[in-house]
Amino acid sequence: MGTRLPLVLLATMVVAGCQIPRAKLHNLREVHSPEGAVRYRGNVQSDLAFALTRSLGNTPIRFEGLENFTGEDEAIEDPLAVDLDNLVELARMKPGDPVVDGIAIEAFGWLAVDDQYVLGRERAVLALGKHAGRLGLEGLIEAPALPATPDEVSPALASLARAGLGSLPTQVEGAVAELNATFGITAEVSLEAAIQGVRALALDRAGCLRALAVTNILLERSSDLQSGPAGEELRALSADLRRTICGLALREAAADESPVVRAACVIALRRLPGGVPEDSLKRFLADPSSVVSVEAFRHLTSEGPKLSADPIEAAAEREEWVRLLLAHAQIPEGRHATFACEALGSIAEAGFTSLRPEDWTEWWRSTRPGELLPSPGLGS
Repeated sequence: MGTRLPLVLLATMVVAGCQIPRAKLHNLREVHSPEGAVRYRGNVQSDLAFALTRSLGNTPIRFEGLENFTGEDEAIEDPLAVDLDNLVELARMKPGDPVVDGIAIEAFGWLAVDDQYVLGRERAVLALGKHAGRLGLEGLIEAPALPATPDEVSPALASLARAGLGSLPTQVEGAVAELNATFGITAEVSLEAAIQGVRALALDRAGCLRALAVTNILLERSSDLQSGPAGEELRALSADLRRTICGLALREAAADESPVVRAACVIALRRLPGGVPEDSLKRFLADPSSVVSVEAFRHLTSEGPKLSADPIEAAAEREEWVRLLLAHAQIPEGRHATFACEALGSIAEAGFTSLRPEDWTEWWRSTRPGELLPSPGLGS
């Protein structure tokens, strides 16, 4: 017979700290290999079971209604459903807490690119857009040409963990000693110096995700680091890592093999303070799939292009956009041409709107006699 705990105690344990987002990340790791391939065996747990596992460790006590409390791997009937469910639930969590946001971006920054399941990548990309907008991301970020190797990253992160653990008010000598022995650390390193050591590395997405995982653990361990002056620089590092991961992952998502994921990237980038960057927007407009281009046209129609404050320069820029959109309107793909015409109606200042390419062709020829019609090649 299972042991019953008071309901209030169980509820308190579940909501304590960051157990729920940790549970979602745990489950996502259980249904994926580190490379993002789908797994059909693992230890998927409910929020309650995960919280109890972390709180009580390897206790022999059994709790009624909690399956797989021992943490043993079992067959996973529908790992794709587990994948989507946990991504959606993680995305629904209220943003603003550095640890919750950090754990979420650990998941989204990984699976937006590496998830074998295309709908998993789509969900992760959409969630990254929400976080990227809050973090003030200005545009896609290109990975360093020569990123730091794992052998270079590991000691820097070990020093960060050691310095962070050493700054906590709890007794963590064992953890510090283990780090020292593993990585051969002998000198005392301040938290500030350890943070600068991480910042000095040229980190790619994988390196940033590893660094974020360490900062998440440190911030989760101590309220002093999460909100006090002692952790100010660590919180700044965490925010920078989250922003960088968003920019790196969204850049890779913009070139994803699936148009569903590329379209999700357009929607995600619309959340940025400046909207979809112009160079990215033009690439999305020319995407071979109308699933992607339509999202880009929608953004252009609703938000308009970014034009110069100088009236003469703005007029020239508007004319360039009109030429580009008219070229797109001639591409013989129904939805693509229709949405290009809709964007023309909001940008061209022609005094009319129409979803028919022939109307825009007639307008061009009547307002610019003798001038060649923009070639469809301009829109590709």
